[in-house]
Amino acid sequence: MARPLYITSGEPAGIGPDICLSLAERLDERPLVVLVDQDLMRQRAQQLGIEIELIEYHGQPNSCEKGQLYIEHVALHVPVIAGELNFQNAAYVIEQLKRSAEYAMTGKSVGV
Repeated sequence: MARPLYITSGEPAGIGPDICLSLAERLDERPLVVLVDQDLMRQRAQQLGIEIELIEYHGQPNSCEKGQLYIEHVALHVPVIAGELNFQNAAYVIEQLKRSAEYAMTGKSVGV
């Protein structure tokens, strides 16, 4: 089974979630898993007019099909408005980094 590559979506009000959504158009040999709030991704996809199926990752061995994206939910602390930073979501960004580093160091992931 191919270990996944975990991707942090970064600052929720920035372009990180938008870039992560574009991963759904790629076909990779290994699973790509985005650490992100699932509601944020749904909202951003709707704002950008992107049709996407978000799939909670539970160790699936295969990569996604086009139009699909594996995610691991990381809860936001407060709602997000694109382009408006909110310091109350700083812990959200830190949690993404903690998880991705832990997964890489323990071998759960091939990298970050």
